Amino acid sequence: MQELQKDTVSQWDGPGWRIFTYAIKLILPPSVWGKDGEYKIFLDPYVLQKIAGRRERLLAFWLMGSLMLLMLYGVYYVRES
Repeated sequence: MQELQKDTVSQWDGPGWRIFTYAIKLILPPSVWGKDGEYKIFLDPYVLQKIAGRRERLLAFWLMGSLMLLMLYGVYYVRES
């Protein structure tokens, strides 16, 4: 937050939405979000790509991958029931 010169967090930062938006913005290229900054709910994706390290990217892939596996397992479980 200090690097970004932000004093407050967004109103969306209730049940952990910031974690998921950071993970999605780290996995997808910044150009997906547009250049006008209309999707800067918490953080500009271009800035996030610059300040994120290898560990953050790995954790983002792990989080999104585990969520995808959870959804696939849920679909399989419902189909077999």
